[in-house]
Amino acid sequence: MDQALRKKLFDVLLVIFKKLMKGDYTLYQKTMPRFDRLMNNGMSIAHESVPDYTYTLTMNWPKLTEGIDMTTLGTLWKEQYLQFARIGTRHVGRGIKIRDIIEVMTTQVWMKSIEFEKIETYINQEIDELTHFLDQTDTKTRLVALLVKFYIEDYKKEIQLDNDAIIKKLTEEEIIHYQSDYLKGPDLVKVSQFAIIIDYKDEIIFSDYPSHERSEIIERIPHILDAVVYALNIIKAGAVAVTRKLTEQMDYLGNFLGVYSHSRFDPVIGPQYTLKLKEVGQLITLYKKLLNEDVKLFEIALSRLSESELRLNPIDSIIDSVIGLESLLLRETGDEKYRGEMRWRFSTNYATLFDREERLARRKSALNAYDLRSKIVHGSRLDPNRVKFGSKKVPVTEAAKEIRDMLRYTLKYLIDLPPGINFDSEGFWINRLLK
Repeated sequence: MDQALRKKLFDVLLVIFKKLMKGDYTLYQKTMPRFDRLMNNGMSIAHESVPDYTYTLTMNWPKLTEGIDMTTLGTLWKEQYLQFARIGTRHVGRGIKIRDIIEVMTTQVWMKSIEFEKIETYINQEIDELTHFLDQTDTKTRLVALLVKFYIEDYKKEIQLDNDAIIKKLTEEEIIHYQSDYLKGPDLVKVSQFAIIIDYKDEIIFSDYPSHERSEIIERIPHILDAVVYALNIIKAGAVAVTRKLTEQMDYLGNFLGVYSHSRFDPVIGPQYTLKLKEVGQLITLYKKLLNEDVKLFEIALSRLSESELRLNPIDSIIDSVIGLESLLLRETGDEKYRGEMRWRFSTNYATLFDREERLARRKSALNAYDLRSKIVHGSRLDPNRVKFGSKKVPVTEAAKEIRDMLRYTLKYLIDLPPGINFDSEGFWINRLLK
């Protein structure tokens, strides 16, 4: 920032603060959302530390800028700095204009001190921070992926999944910051207490065209989020999902842009998923396997298990789970010479994942699962209270749960195979049968 722009910026801010000190502004109380209970875990949330309201400075710009040469300041600004067009691939909209700069800087200085004798010092410090930021080519970005109805029992500290991602419990201030639109009425049940946090650097682009090069971490973010959810699905039953993804800039740019919501997914699901502390190690191990190893063989099964856990209709859950099982147990039937006898292969291959004394009963369950899916997709009418599964008749909801567990077990077994053993290799299933 050259001296002419710096001096003009300082002069304008100083005049504004002289007016503010004389009372030419409006200070009002903005009510902060209050909530007495988070429905996740049915826990009451102590909120004594959260104020009933927060002060927000609202400036009367016509009064504050009256008599100030804002045109010259705006011209000096445009001569040195273009408006920001994009942060990475995210469009910033109207860009950052000189009025945005003045408003943010005034608010930042006001928050530091209201003693006039210190104002000049704080104005200079604020200009230094702005100058330092404007010299950067990237911005510190935080992705917050909210986990719906997820809880960690006896939570002590954040879970460090790897160098890129953590799972942490949000503070009350963070819950309000990221989910204020949920803190009222029936939407309270959607409030997330835990989130996956990923910090990374994103590129500031001074043009209308995004860069064709993206950092490795940005490319990995979707895989990181999937790996967390899939690992949780494999550990045990329970509906869990990323309900919303938000980003915000953690440096000076954050003062202008606020929180940006990328997506929103509001699944209506059952009881919360509670991870026990003793299961954290298993989560980290599975997460790293799913993220770092070649899991293309498991992609359909993983996504179908996740979808099956979120289904409200047990019929849909059964279809998802059996498709997931077929993608693992019937993989080699993609070869023409193996087609035919799908039902036999499906049930027999599943049975080989167990000890010999269990195989007959496990094969019977697999036959029932396959037949149940076939009846559903071919339009047969089912009695919701009595479907054949194993050695008894059970409600269709129980059958759906049993088949989800079959898929969960199969995934975990095959993912945990020793290095060098690939269930996709020719002869894998027949060799297990003949062992």
